[in-house]
Amino acid sequence: MGVVAGVFGLDVDGMVIAGTGSDILFRSRGETSVLRQVGGDDWVVSDQGSAFWIAMHALRAAHKDLRADNDSVLVQRLREHFGLRRGASSQNDAIYGKLRELSFADSDMKKEIARFARQVCNAAERGDEAARGIVLSEARELADLTMECIRKTYDRLPAQLTIAQCGGVFRNDFYRTSFDQQFDSHLRYNAEYTTSVDWVRVPTATSAALNLARVIRDDPESLLSIDSAFRPLLVPIGQNARTAPIA
Repeated sequence: MGVVAGVFGLDVDGMVIAGTGSDILFRSRGETSVLRQVGGDDWVVSDQGSAFWIAMHALRAAHKDLRADNDSVLVQRLREHFGLRRGASSQNDAIYGKLRELSFADSDMKKEIARFARQVCNAAERGDEAARGIVLSEARELADLTMECIRKTYDRLPAQLTIAQCGGVFRNDFYRTSFDQQFDSHLRYNAEYTTSVDWVRVPTATSAALNLARVIRDDPESLLSIDSAFRPLLVPIGQNARTAPIA
């Protein structure tokens, strides 16, 4: 629901989400509106550029450093993330134990892993090469997929696109700048593209979802042209949830 709510609630041409997970959706306007989505298939195959994938790459790199007795920046950040004091006895055993705990596939597993991305992005901003490589690679992958989604949506690109960026990872300057530069390079170095982009940056899709809920309530027919796979539903909650209709 997040990316659909973002596009229609903010009334933009497309949206790129880089939060715990990632997702991309674009639409063409007009009587024959087309919607195309890239991503949204969850963490195993399609969370490129997300906090989860950044954290996973960093955890694996830190684990390799641990095995090599290399007290790298990523290991130090991992120690800080877990709240373990430097030089404490059996510290590596404690880190290994924490890493094993992350393998438990409960409902919070993805969020717990994704939280480490903040430390990784911060280390990248401060110049750590390993962290920079991970963040830069993920930002580039998401930019590449964004361009892929655009190509699938438009036979001919409009002169102007309004695109929303949403999610906590975009709050990191290094990540956002890396994404923007890679995306701009797609437009700059492909002669067939003369499109200018107006970025709308929002931390969450909450306001967009509220706007969309009002549209569904007040003018539901305006959304009937949306493909059924993307068509939003307004599900009532509270005392009247059992009897209230679903738009």
